[in-house]
Amino acid sequence: MIEDRELRERLLHAIDLAAAREWEEAKALVEPMGNAVSDRLFLLLSSLEEREEARNRQLAVVRHEIGNSLSIARANLEGIIDGLLTATPQRLIGLVRALESASGMLESLRHTSLTDSNGVVSVQQFDACELIGSRIDGLRGMAAAKRVDIAYATRRHTEEARFLRGDASLIGNVVEEAILNAIRLTPPGGSIAIECRLHDHQLELRITNHQPRAELMAIKRLVASIGGEAFVETRDGEKHTVLIIDLPLE
Repeated sequence: MIEDRELRERLLHAIDLAAAREWEEAKALVEPMGNAVSDRLFLLLSSLEEREEARNRQLAVVRHEIGNSLSIARANLEGIIDGLLTATPQRLIGLVRALESASGMLESLRHTSLTDSNGVVSVQQFDACELIGSRIDGLRGMAAAKRVDIAYATRRHTEEARFLRGDASLIGNVVEEAILNAIRLTPPGGSIAIECRLHDHQLELRITNHQPRAELMAIKRLVASIGGEAFVETRDGEKHTVLIIDLPLE
């Protein structure tokens, strides 16, 4: 009877700790018990901890992406107000897209449980080179504010090679983050060359700029999250850095 009471108290204490999100302490209470109830509770606690960690990572990504979109819109508006940029239709469309992106992510936070979504994505077929071009257009205002020139080139391929199947919004956000990173690291007056092409049955995005070799672990993790691979090369005695992003066609 005493053992049953002690077991009950430990289980209740573990549940209280879990309610306070003290996962490690809660698991430590039930892990050594070695009975069916405690074993199942331990598995439940582990699952809840993993889901919370995944949710926190997703929220951090969404907050970061909202900040990026608002920064792009602000840079374009400030450039237009200060007379540094011309309010061309293309630039205004890029500004609207940046605001729409931030608005859409805010709406998803209001109405969608990121934890319950379990990483569901919207799969569609789209022209990746065109998508990348539209994201670059939205970033030109920020680049111009730093006097950084962006040149974009595409190599046209067959319809099958040019088109990807995947979540266009997610892939666009990852590519946008990589280009934003290049703008931040390129010194004023520098330039960035971006190329979209087919290579080894994958779509390859090459971002070349004038900067020292930099660690880009965050970009690599983002690219890996959409099934791609990213790595860095240097040219001309470390003077030029080339970020290469390979994306599977599907």
